[in-house]
Amino acid sequence: GDLNVPVFDKSLRNGLGDRSHWRLDNPDLLILEGWFLGIEPLAFDCNDQSINSKDLSSNEASYILKIQQNLTHYLDVWSLVDNIWHFKPLKFEYMNMWKSNQEKEMLLNKGNALQDEKLSNFLRMLNVSIPQKCFDYINSYALLLIDQKRNIVESKLNL
Repeated sequence: GDLNVPVFDKSLRNGLGDRSHWRLDNPDLLILEGWFLGIEPLAFDCNDQSINSKDLSSNEASYILKIQQNLTHYLDVWSLVDNIWHFKPLKFEYMNMWKSNQEKEMLLNKGNALQDEKLSNFLRMLNVSIPQKCFDYINSYALLLIDQKRNIVESKLNL
């Protein structure tokens, strides 16, 4: 049937992003993309260094607990997804480099992007909002490990 989806432009709102318009389509296949797609809540202690290697402020620790609670609301959505293809970097830190490069390119192409302290704060939020360990438990159909240059170095199906 018809599908009305928002189109997102990350250069809007000074690089914070927002919906730019809606698109009506009738697709045969829908691909969802997102950095926390399939992430499930994990019971943990915020101070447990095996779960979260970052030194957290009290606000960050509180935020992580809130995010973990909110993830329970996504479980019903994840159950509707037929197959998750998990593109997982060999090192979690690659995501910081990729996001920084994305923002630099967006600044050149659109004249607006996250920069300086706003980019640092955004990266910090990404790095501490969901513990890295959570990415090890995504119930995926396919797992593709990628290197710093985004080359697939290993792949496997979880049948």
